This record gives sequence, structure tokens and C-alpha cells, in this order.
Amino acid sequence: MSLSSSAAYRCFLAVFGKTREWVLALNFVALVYYHNAPVVFVSLGACLCGVVAKLLKLVIRQERPARKHGRRQSYGMPSSHSAGMGYYATLIPMLLADCGGGLACTLAATLLLGALGAGGALYRAASGHHTLAQVAAGVVVGWAVARAWWLCRGPVLQSIESVLHG
Repeated sequence: MSLSSSAAYRCFLAVFGKTREWVLALNFVALVYYHNAPVVFVSLGACLCGVVAKLLKLVIRQERPARKHGRRQSYGMPSSHSAGMGYYATLIPMLLADCGGGLACTLAATLLLGALGAGGALYRAASGHHTLAQVAAGVVVGWAVARAWWLCRGPVLQSIESVLHG
């Protein structure tokens, strides 16, 4: 039995092959369920991270790996998916630590999001969507945007609070 026909590989593809859908769905559920400033803050930062990654693609203009299908593609450097994963894996543990999530909760979130982010990023390279360098650059972009966005949290959270609660 080859790796590509194994149940574990199919499960890996089912989870990591749909990262955009998983992240959008989880973001939506969090926004609807919590309806608070920290969740909106995380979501806005994720949008910012996506814009930064897309702008960097336009500046760097590095092609993706050759694909079998003749589809027109966007540039590959940095990987936008990996940027998003790096962003969430960086920002959410910082937010949990700041909001009193406790050491165990923060550590668990750090490990879980780090593992999911690494798996998702590696999937992008293994599936041929990006090179390892493009994936690594994406993770660094996500980390950098998360750190910069975190530094802006005071005034941004105040603005979000005023919009949510008048």
C-alpha cells in the first residue's frame, strides 16, 4: 500500500487540504459565539496579514512550483496560507496569556496551533502549491504581522469596543 492510498494520508489531506475553509468556519463561529472585541481584533489582524502577504507576492513576484494543470496562478512568495497559519499560531497564545487564559491553556494552545500550523504549512509544500522557502517566508510574515498587530492592541481594542458597544 502506498502512502497516498493510506487512511492516515487521506485524513491528513482532509484536514490540511481545506485549511482556508476550516479557518473561515472557525473564525465565523468564534465571531458569532463570542461577539467581543478580542475575537474581532484577531479576525481583523488575520485580514491584515492576508493583505500583507498578497502585497508581498506582487512585489517579490516569485513563481510557484510548476503545476501539472495548466491553470493560471498567482505568485508564490510568500505563501498566504502559511502566513495565516503563522499569524494565528502566534497571536492566539499571546491573547490567551494576556486575557488570563492560564499557563496550561496558553501552553496547550501554543502546542496545538503550532502543530496545526506546521502541518498546514508543510501540506502546502508537499502538495506542490509552494516551495519550502515560500512556506517558511509565509510563516515568518504571519509571525511578524501578529507581533506588530499585538503592539497596536490597546487603541485597536478600544476602537472595536466603542463600535461594538456604542
